[in-house]
Amino acid sequence: MSAITPALLANYKTKYGGFFDALPEINTLAELLPFTQKAKIGEKYQVSFMAGLEHGQTASRQGGLFDLNAAIGAELQRAELDGSTIMMRAQYAWDDVYASLNGSDTSYNDIMSLKMKAKGKGASLYRDGALAYGPGGGSVLASNWGVISTTAAGALSTARDVRLTRASYIRGLWPSMRNALIDIYQSDGTTLRVGDVQVLGVPTQRKTHVRLYKAGSAVTPQANDVIVPKGWRQNSCIGMEAIMKTQTGTLFGVDVGEITQFRTPVFDAANGPLTLKLIREWGALIADNGSKSGGQIMCSGSAFAALADEYSAKNRDPSSGGVKKQGESRLIFETPAGNIDVVVWDMAKQGQAMYFANTANAYRVGTTDNTMRPIKGLNEGFLTPLIDKSGCQSVMYSNQAPFCEQNWHNFFVENIVSPGDSLDAA
Repeated sequence: MSAITPALLANYKTKYGGFFDALPEINTLAELLPFTQKAKIGEKYQVSFMAGLEHGQTASRQGGLFDLNAAIGAELQRAELDGSTIMMRAQYAWDDVYASLNGSDTSYNDIMSLKMKAKGKGASLYRDGALAYGPGGGSVLASNWGVISTTAAGALSTARDVRLTRASYIRGLWPSMRNALIDIYQSDGTTLRVGDVQVLGVPTQRKTHVRLYKAGSAVTPQANDVIVPKGWRQNSCIGMEAIMKTQTGTLFGVDVGEITQFRTPVFDAANGPLTLKLIREWGALIADNGSKSGGQIMCSGSAFAALADEYSAKNRDPSSGGVKKQGESRLIFETPAGNIDVVVWDMAKQGQAMYFANTANAYRVGTTDNTMRPIKGLNEGFLTPLIDKSGCQSVMYSNQAPFCEQNWHNFFVENIVSPGDSLDAA
């Protein structure tokens, strides 16, 4: 604006625009994994399934009475898991609460409503992060929210733009993580490199950079270090990424190396994009596993764009004249496994995709989904006054974990590289 004569400043007002919420709603995995009454648990959740048929067969060509082979009985297996709790809290100063209740002339929103909304969106983000990338309760992180690709330029006492690997970068996550605290572990997934690191933001969305800071820290994040939210190691559920990538050992007490039905097929995109040819090939394999009713591939926006480009190139409109609408926001392909619906998922890592079959019977188990409704007799939102502080606190609570009964009906894709990915570059 043009300069105003200083002596006349008192004649002018400050003009205020409206208030807007710049942070997106997360396209949640929770929508795909229902939380039902049957999944509410006490101490833990158990489910039994058939892992082997009767195999006591005998073949013969001799006729008459002949000896039978020994009976080989059907085998049943039991999977067992429990939920993991996430508490999201917000605090309110009484001065802010009452000042914001004076009407629209004094504030855009009443503070409690504003912070309740922010708390709800935050709880949704962390719930989806746990369902997808929860590192589990073991001593070694089973999953993470990003892998550092290159040693940082120096200690975190100065804000640093830390590069994540192209494959592990979640483009829809980091803009919503401003002011969040994370822990950085060494590549072994056990040894803490530095905790309580603050996320300042995303300096550019075309690269896999996240700006991090910790006052007074002399620690420099190293290549191959991994990131999880503050305090999540040994305190989180096992997310779907870890469930799907577990190919040996035990998962929920089941030996996935031997029990095929409990092991998710993992496919390699060979450092290339998602293609229709690959999806059909993968669909054929899971069709042989009994998955023939379709499902949904959850992938990053860049992976979807590459697939949509392939589809558009094969389905061009040759007609002339008129206004043409070109492009896709959703793709459905007919495969041996049924119709596979490909959708963009905000929380997808660029280098991978997850397929959830309609026959896999995937859901969430636990005591409750995100809630601010406590047991009868307690204040809504768990609202309580703060002791020795002039304000109050509200809490959102959840206890849940993802579970899938037919893992071999799903599939997991790794090593996807798409032209539109954010780049791991300086």
